[in-house]
Amino acid sequence: MEAAKGITLNLRELGCPGESIATMIHGPDPCYVAPDTQLSDAVTFLRVHHSAITLVTVDLGFNTLDVCLRHRDIDRTCVSPQLTLLRRQLTYVMRDLTRAAGPHVTFIGVGHYNPYLSFSTKEGSTETFAANSVAALRQMNRTLAEVYGSFKVPMADVATAFHEEDLRIVRRPHKEATTVNVLYECTLTWMCAPKPYGPNIHPSDAGYAVIAKAIAVLLPPNL
Repeated sequence: MEAAKGITLNLRELGCPGESIATMIHGPDPCYVAPDTQLSDAVTFLRVHHSAITLVTVDLGFNTLDVCLRHRDIDRTCVSPQLTLLRRQLTYVMRDLTRAAGPHVTFIGVGHYNPYLSFSTKEGSTETFAANSVAALRQMNRTLAEVYGSFKVPMADVATAFHEEDLRIVRRPHKEATTVNVLYECTLTWMCAPKPYGPNIHPSDAGYAVIAKAIAVLLPPNL
């Protein structure tokens, strides 16, 4: 997308699968060897490239909350304490990153889609879990936006890009009726895919493209 505008970017991927904000700060994780952590490497990168035009996307938070949403059940007593922890830890991360950044660095936070909407097509406790996950993920996105906003960093609205609020009924030939937001989830993630690919909460190629577009609309004119 950037190349099409004549802009050349070199990617430095510092993310680590399964990383929470806590492991980003303190470790351990499978990607970094102590005393290095993802955060220390990110700070070093920003200091080394202090004068470069740089775009930094920060995609954190879900793995901090997800401990409350496992086994298709929501521990409601867990959500608020984890979001309080998320707020404190993300503030710490953003403070370190912004202090290390040079004058030509653009930060964009990444909001999250709800990967559990497709469970609303099930019955019983799984359907209840899907309904309850909506409030928890909305609360998390609000928390993320508030922290990013306190550093004057915009947040890509991935939930809106995934049409999560579109509850219109869709009737499909020879299939059960569903809602628009579930159809988008099935297209943009692996949640509706058969084994061995699904169900998996991660985006499909189409989903990553939608997330990229949600980031791109927030870019400054020089990017």
